[in-house]
Amino acid sequence: MSISPTVGAIARVLDKIRFDHRYLVGKEKSQKVLKVLPLGKQVWRFGLQIESWLKDISRPTRFWENFGFNYIGPIDGHDFKNWR
Repeated sequence: MSISPTVGAIARVLDKIRFDHRYLVGKEKSQKVLKVLPLGKQVWRFGLQIESWLKDISRPTRFWENFGFNYIGPIDGHDFKNWR
């Protein structure tokens, strides 16, 4: 939830990816495939660690994700100097 609506082309593209059912279905299917492989569980855990690391470096707060929401923000798209 925000005070004003999210605007801009980057926000629209990221929302399409983040909330696209194909992303979530693909993630679930890849987990099922990896479960049957000999080292699949280790590969899956490693992938989750990489995902977590990328989230940590790209956005400092993960408060909403602890409640099960897909959240990206806040992002100041006009301040290029402070992008990580």
